[in-house]
Amino acid sequence: MRPEILYRNGDLWFGTSWDWRDRILDVNLGQLHWFKDVMPRVIILGNYSNYNHDIERIRAESSNYLDEVATMIAQTASDAVANYNNVHERVVAALLNKK
Repeated sequence: MRPEILYRNGDLWFGTSWDWRDRILDVNLGQLHWFKDVMPRVIILGNYSNYNHDIERIRAESSNYLDEVATMIAQTASDAVANYNNVHERVVAALLNKK
């Protein structure tokens, strides 16, 4: 697992982590929250796809997967941040109330 890379603009955080063995990429957009489980840590609460659904169309099986994700994020980041302001409270409530 490659470590998470974080970027911050005020209270809004953007982070990615990549598990190259299982080809799992996490792209997160949201605020930092203390998360207590097996390994207590600080997480970004909110997946990028909560704020822009276009990224869900990219399949991990694609030979250019990481390039496609990076391009999609570059093209949609402004819209995702604008959408963040509209739906953030609903996303956080849904994630915190998940059983």
